[in-house]
Amino acid sequence: MSRSFGPVVIVDPKTKEITSVHCHWCIFNDYGSAGRVCSHESRSNPKPLDDPENTPDWCQMKASNIRDTLDMVNDVRHYVVRWSGRKTDEPREIYAGIPSEAARQFRLTARDAKRGTVQLEDAFGKVLQQWPEVA
Repeated sequence: MSRSFGPVVIVDPKTKEITSVHCHWCIFNDYGSAGRVCSHESRSNPKPLDDPENTPDWCQMKASNIRDTLDMVNDVRHYVVRWSGRKTDEPREIYAGIPSEAARQFRLTARDAKRGTVQLEDAFGKVLQQWPEVA
């Protein structure tokens, strides 16, 4: 059995609608003295999970996991593109995929870049973020 980081989102492949969001395989789903608990916010003071079959709304990862799942199902893609700053340099694609991971890859690439340009673009080529920032 493999564990997931956060709740699992189940989607009906025909309708592309979410059928359930559950905590069964979440790495923060633990056994406590009172039954199932979520230890994401605090290992020393976990919150009780009344029904692991239905992830509670207070879960900090529920909304982002739903958004990422819908982006994957609907094939929403963002791109991280890097130019090194050389005159002969062609842009190279660093990452193509779901927006949340593209934003993370953009931050990592921009942090490590010493020169040139790094851009986060949507599927239509619109620049969402750029490093260095343009005034």
